[in-house]
Amino acid sequence: MDTNQQTIDVILNGFGIEEKKLLGQGGEGYVYDYTIYEVIKVFKEGDISYLQAIQNFLISISKKELPFAIPSILEIDEYKHLVYTIEKKLTGVTFRQTFLEAKEADKKRLLRNYWEAACKLSTIDLSEYPYGQPIQSSEQIQSDIWMGYLEAKLEQKLHMASSDIAQDVHDYKTKIVRFKQFMKMQLDGTEKKLVHADYYIDNVLMDSTGTVSAVLDFGVHTVVGDLMMDIAGSIAVLTQFQDITKAQMQYLRDYAENKYGETIQIKIDLYILYFSFYFAYTKATDRGTYDWCIEQLNNRALWSKYL
Repeated sequence: MDTNQQTIDVILNGFGIEEKKLLGQGGEGYVYDYTIYEVIKVFKEGDISYLQAIQNFLISISKKELPFAIPSILEIDEYKHLVYTIEKKLTGVTFRQTFLEAKEADKKRLLRNYWEAACKLSTIDLSEYPYGQPIQSSEQIQSDIWMGYLEAKLEQKLHMASSDIAQDVHDYKTKIVRFKQFMKMQLDGTEKKLVHADYYIDNVLMDSTGTVSAVLDFGVHTVVGDLMMDIAGSIAVLTQFQDITKAQMQYLRDYAENKYGETIQIKIDLYILYFSFYFAYTKATDRGTYDWCIEQLNNRALWSKYL
């Protein structure tokens, strides 16, 4: 048994948990069942001040009206080298699992529900914040203008990934210049709205009826800015999910266009490219995401549409 698991066992034993039920695990850590209403989350690398910043931000947005639950951190503590939290238990099954197990006739409705929940998040006004990341962390960037944040964040992420994408992306320096020009053309001004910015199939829970019951993992990616980053971006990132057919993707794009007009098609493609640059630092930690990023950054058809 490794040292981390031994420490986790001590933490859970301290709460009287004899039968350790692992509910989920990911890059951040492990989630264990605790009570009917609570879970314990143990972090591989936790920072108490960062978690306190998330806790405070979640409290502030919990006062807004949303038709689904969001996380609530009840307690933060540490034992030896591991930080852990007690959090509200959120019910539901991930959109990924719900979609995979659904009947074909239900899949369009599930796609609509997934996307409409992203639209609901974008209704939350955060005009009291500057543009950029509202949660304090080592990666936090803020700006007086939306483009100022995007350009600074892009530079930060490219610095983290430059050695990889220089090798794997054709003519990547020219593409960076062209993409910045493309952003300036399309994102002139924007309101200050809540943007999850990691709104993805595993961060959205659905109940037995296929209605979104919760949205997870607000944190370092969360920003204040362009509502289209989630509205268009939530569709953009579905291109990673191979079980969604091209016809289903086109259906959702058309559905979104009926609500927001033709320009949303440009925004979807823009945020495909933005998130491809943004998450290109993941080669060592999430090869599936990295490969998707490189595929988009080398997608000639996508680049030739606008650039």
